[in-house]
Amino acid sequence: MEQVQSILERMVAPLKDLRDRGIFTQEEIHSIVQRRRASEMTLQRRSGVRKSDYLRYIEEEVLLERLRKLRKQKVLNEMRNKKKEAEENDQDDDEDDDEQHGRRKKHAYQTSGPGDAHIVSHIHFIYQRTLKKFKYPIDVVLNYAQFARDFKSFHMMSRIYAEGLQHHPREEGLWIEAASFEFFGYVAQDYENGPQIGGETATVVGSSIQNARVLMQRGLRINGKNSQELWLQYFALELHYVQKLRGRREILELGLNKDGLPLEDDSEGSDEENDQGKRGVQLPSTLLLPSQIIFKNAIKAIPDNIQFRLRFVETCRMFPQTEQLEQYVMDSVTEDFGESVEGWVARISYADEGCKKHASKKGKGTADVGFLSVDNEEDEGRPTKKARKESDPALALIDEALEAVPTPSMYLECARFLRMRIKSLLEGSGADNEIKYLLQASENSVQAAQRHAEI
Repeated sequence: MEQVQSILERMVAPLKDLRDRGIFTQEEIHSIVQRRRASEMTLQRRSGVRKSDYLRYIEEEVLLERLRKLRKQKVLNEMRNKKKEAEENDQDDDEDDDEQHGRRKKHAYQTSGPGDAHIVSHIHFIYQRTLKKFKYPIDVVLNYAQFARDFKSFHMMSRIYAEGLQHHPREEGLWIEAASFEFFGYVAQDYENGPQIGGETATVVGSSIQNARVLMQRGLRINGKNSQELWLQYFALELHYVQKLRGRREILELGLNKDGLPLEDDSEGSDEENDQGKRGVQLPSTLLLPSQIIFKNAIKAIPDNIQFRLRFVETCRMFPQTEQLEQYVMDSVTEDFGESVEGWVARISYADEGCKKHASKKGKGTADVGFLSVDNEEDEGRPTKKARKESDPALALIDEALEAVPTPSMYLECARFLRMRIKSLLEGSGADNEIKYLLQASENSVQAAQRHAEI
């Protein structure tokens, strides 16, 4: 009982501030105190205290905080309207009215006070008690981190993840969330007023690739080198960092500031100095080398799982300018799974998707022109076997696969792939971009389907 009374006494000053500023009425303050007393008494029971009791208490406080924020915004809007009306009325008043206006300004409404941060601080207090009481359950840790993120308590995020990882070092998702927070950082903004602080645009702070790498490497050491998700997330982390560096380079080369606005032009600088400045921000050609190293270590730890390698290809496709890295991954599949049916199927599918991607680029007007265009009169007739293979690498790989692995399963997989193509050709039309890459010169979809059936 004394502990409950001590907790309630610490609420007196902030609750009084909320009442004095008109955010809550006296009756509402009394109701809040009674509800909190009942909840604290429930938590102080010697036996039968459940985790749901703590979570229900937190949910009630979260709803109260949202109500407080809405009430404060409403009061501020009313005060602004009253101030605007008073200024309009005071334009034609005499000196006596000016004195009254001065008294009104002297007793102006206080826009902030200790009550603003009280409810959020109280929720942090309840979360900390919950974690200590129930030995840091993973669901509460994740909920606590989400609460801190939603209510802009970013100063607590590192502590939450650190304490959670101490108690759950085998939880892969927690390592990934902690590393993601360290890399992406957070937007420095006021919880009450939004992303604007002092009239300036808020910026991202706390972003550290070094801390994120340390967390991912530590997670791999603790969870063993066989954690596929950690390897993939570490690989994606480095690709995110590459895109960040490329974005910085573009800003510097274009002469833009962080808000995307042009910098002031210094006409006194020579062209040679400008060229040197541009060369100074160019990144090395080995920009994707860290990602390649991570991939090599990953397949060294997990060497016999081809689906694991193909997930690296899927990850690469989420980022621009990663074609060389995709090819590097597929080269490892060719080298290590050359006698595997699954490896050949993966290579055939990859070649088919490459043809589709190349055809879509041509459809958008990005075909090779100028010195890259080829005009060969021999191609006007029926294309040769070599030309057919170059125009459709997937079919060429089917021939190679059947020669390298002439097994029933290989024939079935190749037949399944061709059947899928024939179905797409018969259901679509020649103008359909989905099948246009399957058609050769002066060939319609039916003829293309017959050609695939002959194979």
